[in-house]
Amino acid sequence: MDFWRNITHTAVEIYHGGHRYTVELRIFSLGRNLTLYRDGDEVERASAPATFVLEDGAGDGAVIDVGTSEYGFQRAVLHRDGTRTPLRPA
Repeated sequence: MDFWRNITHTAVEIYHGGHRYTVELRIFSLGRNLTLYRDGDEVERASAPATFVLEDGAGDGAVIDVGTSEYGFQRAVLHRDGTRTPLRPA
C-alpha cells in the first residue's frame, strides 16, 4: 500500500472454506465503503453496516458481519454454525 492508501484504507481478513476473504474499508468514503475480496478478487461492495454471505461451496451458511466507526472497523466477525470468529488485520 502506498502512503495515502495506508491513511484512507484498512482491511481485515480470514481464511474459510479454503479461501482467503478480505474486507477493505475506505475510511473517508460515503456510500459503498466496504469491499469483500475472495482470494484477491472483488466479490461484492456494500455500505456499512453490512453482512456478506459467503457462497464458497462450503455450504455452512457462513456470513461476515461488519460494522464501522469514524476511525475504522467497529466489528468484523465470521458467523458460522453458531460460532463467532473475529477477522484479523490484513
